[in-house]
Amino acid sequence: MNQRPQTRLTVKFSDCDPFGHLYNVRYLDYLFDGREQHVIEHYPLLRTEMMSRQRNWVIAATDIRYLHPAALGECVIIESSVFNITRHGVMLEIAMLDAAAIRPKAVLWSRLQYVDLERGAIVYHPPQVQAFLDEVGVALDAASLDARVKALLQGVPTAA
Repeated sequence: MNQRPQTRLTVKFSDCDPFGHLYNVRYLDYLFDGREQHVIEHYPLLRTEMMSRQRNWVIAATDIRYLHPAALGECVIIESSVFNITRHGVMLEIAMLDAAAIRPKAVLWSRLQYVDLERGAIVYHPPQVQAFLDEVGVALDAASLDARVKALLQGVPTAA
């Protein structure tokens, strides 16, 4: 089971500022579009659950760190994983990396709550979903996003 799937995307002209850098708000689109692709390709059980109009994950909080600019025409890698899995939610990490998958450009954490959409109440994951999340979840040695970014940047060569 792929715990950290990756997708390659190319930074488009329409998503960049006049200096050729990806607009900050567009990072979110690239990160979440990459995650959606990961779910489609690697997690069909989660995709089926996400298509449900009865229950779904709702973003309760999102935190992002912009680390290095993504430039017009640049190939970037979007990598994602889930961690801190509970009976009614998960933490989601999505990172944008350079084409060599070495230098992080942005790292996002989102706290997702599993909600009964009709009642608007947080509910437990169904057993098969919980088992799947437990299987694909990763262990992160970071208590905060800042600590995670620091760990990701260790050993990364500085830009020339």
